[in-house]
Formats: sequence, structure tokens, C-alpha cells
Amino acid sequence: MSEGVNQARESGSKTLRKSWECWLVASYPERVLEVFLSQGHTQMTALSHYLGLPFTQGDKGAMLEYVRGWA
Repeated sequence: MSEGVNQARESGSKTLRKSWECWLVASYPERVLEVFLSQGHTQMTALSHYLGLPFTQGDKGAMLEYVRGWA
């Protein structure tokens, strides 16, 4: 497999993982520590790299369809 394909695959999985963590934190703010730990991150890693995205209430409502069942 070419190096470009491998890089694209790795980038896609990182983007999915980041989105999933952000969506979980936005949907379950009271369980933020559990979200961090479930992703294998320390609080510092998550706070500095994965949080702070400006989701609207509409965004958060739409996310629930996908993250429901995690908690």
C-alpha cells in the first residue's frame, strides 16, 4: 500500500476519534472525566487538544442521535 494511502487512513481515524470525544463531552458534560479516560487521555491532553469547539444547541441535539447509549 502506498504511503499516501496509509497517511490518509491514519488521518481519518484521528479525525473520527477527535470528533467522537468532542461529541461525547458536548453531550455528557457531567461525565467529562469518564469520556477522557475512555479515550485513553489525561485531562490535560483532552483540554489542550480535544475540547472547546463551539457547538450550538442544535448541533448538540443532533449529536445525541449518534452518541445515545454511550452513557
